Order: sequence, then structure tokens, then C-alpha cells
Amino acid sequence: MKKLFGFLIFTFTMVSFMFKTAALQAYGYDDWYSQNGYGSKQKVTDNITNLNGKYDDDMGMYVGPYSKKSKDKLKDGINEELNVEIDFDKMKTSELFEITLGLQNSDNVYVSEAVVTTQKISDNEVKLSATWAPSFSYVLKENGIYTYQWKMFIRNGVTYVNFTILDYGKELKSTGDINLDKIITSDTKTPIANEKDVSVKYLWFCNIKMQDGINVYTVLPEKNVVNPNTFDNVTTYFSLTFVSLIFISLFALKKERN
Repeated sequence: MKKLFGFLIFTFTMVSFMFKTAALQAYGYDDWYSQNGYGSKQKVTDNITNLNGKYDDDMGMYVGPYSKKSKDKLKDGINEELNVEIDFDKMKTSELFEITLGLQNSDNVYVSEAVVTTQKISDNEVKLSATWAPSFSYVLKENGIYTYQWKMFIRNGVTYVNFTILDYGKELKSTGDINLDKIITSDTKTPIANEKDVSVKYLWFCNIKMQDGINVYTVLPEKNVVNPNTFDNVTTYFSLTFVSLIFISLFALKKERN
């Protein structure tokens, strides 16, 4: 019975872990706003959205779409991930895109943000950088679908941001924990922890200077698979796994009783 009890705990722990992992925001075609000067979007497949920028004279850059899907609050810890395809054949040297995660207070007023720049610097090199983390940079040298991850949280009354670039869960490079209160502009409100009910304001491709745009994946496809899984397929996978684990547990229980 002890063995069965331990197995059941393991089963439900694994199920909880899978659903917790799947609970991260998954940005699909309908989640991106591209009207009124915020670039354009094209549905490539159920799992792939191509985003592009439109030049804005006032901003001086090619403004792209944004999403307000996330409702994560800073007090609970913010974890945003976005799966972005880097294709050297479709990205010309010097072309770039910038993604930023912005915060707002309870009055929907801008508080702060953390921009990450991705630029092709040679035929076989794409560089990631962030002005708010001067020591951070990472050069990608292979085509792939990479996960851009922002974490924002409060520790001892101070708000921190940590950006990490991932390759199918493997950490390639992180900024480390950076004091977000020290990233100051004319609109920044600090200390951020003193602002009321801070939450995600937007995840925004604030600049897409690329002729072919950039492909964003709702969920990571299987690595090196031509036809990527759609979000529905991944959901089905988790559901079938859950059902299978339940049947295994019931079978083990029956065997134990016999």
C-alpha cells in the first residue's frame, strides 16, 4: 500500500507540473493587435503568426503589434514567454526587431518596461542585447525557434527583471536579476513596488525593421519536425497523458487489493 500511495503522489505531482507548465501565456493570432498603425499580422498556420512593423514618423521606428492578453500581477511574480523563430535566410544583415514587456498600475498608467533587441550582425550571427543590462549579450548562430522569457518580481521591496533566452528549455544566457527601479526614463514611476496593483501592460514588438517580418509560435513544435503541433494538439496530449496516468493508478490499486 505504501508503494501505491507513493506512486499516486508521483502521478498527481507530474500531472500538476504539466498543467502548471501549460498555464503560461500562449500567444496566438487573435492575441495580437495590429490596427491603427501597430504594424500588421498574418496567420501562417494555427500555430504560427507572422508579425511586421509599420514606420511611425513620431517614434522613428517600425512599430509592430502588441498583446494585452496577460493579466499577471507583479505581487504574484510575472513570467512571460514568447516563442520566436530566427531564420537566417529570411533576415537580412542589420535587420532587427525589439520586444518589450511593459508594466502598468491600477489606473492603467505606464510604470516601466524592459526592451530586448535582436539584430542580425553578420551572415551567420544574430545578436541579442538589452540597454538596461549592459553586460548582457548573446549571439545566435543557428536557425531555430527560441523562447524569450521575462520574469519580474519583488524582493525585499525592490522590483527586479530577469530576461533569459532559451533553446527548448535549455538556458542559453540570462541577464541575471536587474533592479528595474534603476531603469529610468521620463515616464518611469519608481519605486515600482510602491505603485498600486502593478500588472502587465503589454507585450509589444515595438520595432520590427524586417522586410519579411518575424514568425511567432503559439507553442513550441517538436524539434526538427516540419509540421508543428498546434495548441489544440498539445492540449490533447496533456489530456491523454492525464487519463493514462489515472488508469495506471486504478490498475495498480486493483492489483494491490488482489
